[in-house]
Amino acid sequence: MKKTKRILSIALIMAMLLLAFVPKITALAAPASPISSVRIGNGYMEDNCLKVRVIVVGSGTAMGYLNDVRVRMESSTISGNTYTFVFNCGYKAPGTYTFRYVGRSTVRPWNTVIEEKAVRAY
Repeated sequence: MKKTKRILSIALIMAMLLLAFVPKITALAAPASPISSVRIGNGYMEDNCLKVRVIVVGSGTAMGYLNDVRVRMESSTISGNTYTFVFNCGYKAPGTYTFRYVGRSTVRPWNTVIEEKAVRAY
């Protein structure tokens, strides 16, 4: 019986010491906001590749398609709640193509945003 009390006392003291040195969490981060707007810029040529810039307000996944073929995201930047994505569509002959952006909100996966725009390679 004395041995059990001693073990419990030591465990209690260790728990109190541990809690005394663990930093306290005073606030939790706010959840990311859902995608609320998408703006597809005009396509532009760089290094013989067609590139499309997309500006998105809100956070989520980002996928780009050119004439229903998925294209690679080359870069992304964030400023506050605004994301700028650049999609590299590869070498394209001069002409008009359909670029489609599909974004799914991180915190509200049922909130899927699809935008399309005709872009020109020149």
